[in-house]
Amino acid sequence: QTLAMARVLLKDPPILFLTRQRTSAMVELMKNVHNTLLRESRTTVVIAHCLRTVVEVDLSVVLQEGRIAEQGTHEELMRREGCIF
Repeated sequence: QTLAMARVLLKDPPILFLTRQRTSAMVELMKNVHNTLLRESRTTVVIAHCLRTVVEVDLSVVLQEGRIAEQGTHEELMRREGCIF
């Protein structure tokens, strides 16, 4: 997985799709990759199952049953009453 991530980053795609990993080794690697990507001008789509893991993103889109249920910044979603997170 580490090698695959390195290959992807070397290709420098304009849009990158990532999923949050659950194994401890991959979690640490993904944190480092994510911090690097934040410093670059790149569109990155992160698939996460827990809102607190994507605090630093510009926009969160919450899907429920395949449809957009909510969207906004982390702060906006956390302030919202009845937010599904």
